[in-house]
Formats: sequence, structure tokens, C-alpha cells
Amino acid sequence: MNNLIIVVIALVAVGGIVIAEAAAGNLAYITYTITSKFNPQPAITPANFNLGNLTAGSGGVITETATVMIPSNGSYVIFLRDKPIEDSFSSFNVTIKISSYTISLSEENDSTRIYLSKGTYSAVITISYTVSSDANNKTVINQPFLSIRPIRGTGNDEHNSTSTETSTANETDAEQ
Repeated sequence: MNNLIIVVIALVAVGGIVIAEAAAGNLAYITYTITSKFNPQPAITPANFNLGNLTAGSGGVITETATVMIPSNGSYVIFLRDKPIEDSFSSFNVTIKISSYTISLSEENDSTRIYLSKGTYSAVITISYTVSSDANNKTVINQPFLSIRPIRGTGNDEHNSTSTETSTANETDAEQ
């Protein structure tokens, strides 16, 4: 009988703690990024593309703008990421206008190197696409498909670069 009373008291105590915890609420949340002066990375406000509901063979053109704060002079690689676009499009072309550069990327030419001076840039990004005629059902939500990062040994922090880099940026102004 004493054991039964002890078990009941323990269950009531645990239940009370659970109810008290459930009644409590979070008063505030915090999010932040610390950028070390010894590890400068570009600070980016990304462009967000919503292509909507697509059907096989459909296509379109859409333009959005990203903001990039470059922390130090140097060479940067801009590259397409495969996952969000693989097996979905028969044509997927991206044009980026940043600084004096006009860059064209596609699945065949998926990266380029550019030199940027310290500062804040608007990157106007245009996607021209055609959905593959044999595309399977697929849902992509907020997946990164275009990235920028510093290149090793150019005055930037030491970082690896992708193996598919090319140096085919089409400069609209030859002076840099």
C-alpha cells in the first residue's frame, strides 16, 4: 500500500512538472552572425526565385536581385549547384550582372572567376529555363542553386575552389 502511495505521488509530481513546462513560453529568440576580420566571407542577401508549378516542356524567364557585401579585394568564384536543377530542365541558363561583369552560366559552363573590390554590390540574376519533356515529379523548396566564395591565394581567406571553375566571365568593361 505504501508503495502504491509513493508511485501515485511520483506520477502527480512528474505530471505537474510536465504541465508547468508546457504552460511556459519562449519570450524571445536570437539569431546572429559574427564575421571575424580574420575569416572574411561575403555577406549575402540572396535572391529568391519561385518558378511556381511547372509542367514538362514549359519555360520562362525570371529576374531577381541579390546584394553581396565583399569584405576584401580578391578573386571570387560564382558557381551553379547541381542538385536543385539536375534531371529537371532541358535548358537552364543564368545571367548575372555584378560590378562590370556580365556572367553567363549553364549546366555545361557552371562556374566562373571574377575579381571584386571590397564593397557592396547588387547582383541582378536572370534565369532562362525550359523544363525537360520527360521531367519527373519533383518539388524543390528554398534550395541554393547559385553560390559565391573567395578563391584560395588571391588575398582572400584560404578556401578550396570547385573543380569545375572556368575563367570565362564576360566582362562588359575590360578595366578592373
